[in-house]
Amino acid sequence: MKIIDILNSRESLAKLNKIKFNDFKVVSSIYKLTKKVNEVLDMVQQEQQKIINLYVKKDDNGKIVVANNQYQFDNNENRIKFIKDMESLKQSNIDDIQKIDISMSKIQNGAELTGEELIKLEPLINWID
Repeated sequence: MKIIDILNSRESLAKLNKIKFNDFKVVSSIYKLTKKVNEVLDMVQQEQQKIINLYVKKDDNGKIVVANNQYQFDNNENRIKFIKDMESLKQSNIDDIQKIDISMSKIQNGAELTGEELIKLEPLINWID
């Protein structure tokens, strides 16, 4: 599973966590999946910060320089390396997360997941029946 898929699914996973299920196995599986996803997201955030620290321009106090909500770079080479490393990170594979099975019939009643949200969760969840 690619990190980009995990990043794209995080809001939908948060919404899935708010759904009430009567099946303890489903609740437990979602909890464990969410915990693992959060661990991966923490790792990704740390790696992103390393890339930012490596390439983004810093002021005289060592603070990251941002203008118009965009990072600033000392030169175009650093900007290109930043973009390349960030994209490479997002395309990296994570093998630690195992997909879980959830029956569609378990979430149909009263669940407010859109089709788009269900699709974003597909890297994490096998939708069955």
